[in-house]
Amino acid sequence: VVASDGGQTTPSIPAKDAIENCDSLNVVLTSNPGNTAQCMVIMKHYESYQIARYMRTGIEPSRLIPGEELRLVSRGRATNGRNSLHPPKTKDILSNFEDLSNYIKHFDDVVAELKPILERVADENGSVIVLTCNKGQSELLMNFACSARARGLEDVLK
Repeated sequence: VVASDGGQTTPSIPAKDAIENCDSLNVVLTSNPGNTAQCMVIMKHYESYQIARYMRTGIEPSRLIPGEELRLVSRGRATNGRNSLHPPKTKDILSNFEDLSNYIKHFDDVVAELKPILERVADENGSVIVLTCNKGQSELLMNFACSARARGLEDVLK
């Protein structure tokens, strides 16, 4: 465990000794591109695993302004203070609405088609595990299915 503050090394102890009395360990991974003066605060609060990020920006954050008050910013705020996450374009919003309306329009038909399949594959408690896969991972899914069949695990592929 080593920390550095402006070129002076903070006294440290081996990681094994530092965690010897820990029943649990939370690790925060971060980077500091641009070598800004970055600080980390750990304080007692409810457990949320969320990291609140503050930066010295104006009320309408568009850039880093040394000397300004620290303000809560989104995770998409770049080191220089600029927003790297932009709202979707109108055409993308309309496309998503079209997909959603298509889903809603066919929902009852899909449920009617899936219900007998789910009843057939459900366990004694009525539980079914469903995996989803995007097209980019489809070859891995097919490899898994073929491997399971080759090992006689047909029941996991109902």
